[in-house]
Amino acid sequence: MQEGHKESYSTCNGSCWGYTGLMCIGWQWLWQAMNRSELRAKYNLEGNFCTDLLCACCCGCCDLTQEDKEAGYREAERAGLIVQGHQPGKEGQMNYQPGAQQQYQPGY
Repeated sequence: MQEGHKESYSTCNGSCWGYTGLMCIGWQWLWQAMNRSELRAKYNLEGNFCTDLLCACCCGCCDLTQEDKEAGYREAERAGLIVQGHQPGKEGQMNYQPGAQQQYQPGY
């Protein structure tokens, strides 16, 4: 997996050609599973290659989106932009009080 900020990075690289070639024969999920495994290893995430294969094979679009979001979050965390265990943008939004009864009024 290459990172876009490196000077030697190209949008048309070996990974791109490998994925495209496997996609032509319907095996693109194999490349996605390998990338998912690399992501897990890089950020020390739980899981195994079997679950990587299942995620990539069953819903490739969801898998790619999840990988992108996870990598973005982990890189921001490494850069000190996110405090571990803190979800950004959630301060004061869901002020649920456990045990409190909610009163709903009809809006019509």
